[in-house]
Amino acid sequence: MDKNKLHTTINSIFILAIAAFGIIYYLTNTNEHIVYVDYAKLFNGFNMTRDISAAEKQKMEIQRKTLDSLYTVLRSTNHTETDSHKNLQQEIAQKSKAYQEAQNTSYQNLNSKVWDRLNTYVNEYANHKDLKIVLGANGNGNVMFGKTDLDITDDLLRYANEKYEGNI
Repeated sequence: MDKNKLHTTINSIFILAIAAFGIIYYLTNTNEHIVYVDYAKLFNGFNMTRDISAAEKQKMEIQRKTLDSLYTVLRSTNHTETDSHKNLQQEIAQKSKAYQEAQNTSYQNLNSKVWDRLNTYVNEYANHKDLKIVLGANGNGNVMFGKTDLDITDDLLRYANEKYEGNI
């Protein structure tokens, strides 16, 4: 083998070794900053979810009771097709539709408010812990497997609840 080919081969091996070392170093250090969160557990365990759910449930209960009382009146009236009977049926249909819409709006507002707050806390937490990536897991395909030492759900939930309660 001539000297030039030997020199080129040694340089190629040296460059490959440096590249391999760089890739291994990057992957090793990056993986230490990749974690995941069970976001269903985070959402359901967050105190704000409980607080908003309780308030929304009270509002919905008032509408449900009004609707129930209209059904009671309808059952107690004569089942003839009088104008008042038809009007009561129409009122029940309208209030039932309004109740369903209110439930949907309540659910959407709950999700929106809680996730807005949680996303802020996740960002703060990730920056504080110098995390590179926080993956969401729910068993539906986002993270199919993760070692339990990468699951930060409980620690993040503690942080979010303390932050929400004003203890941080």
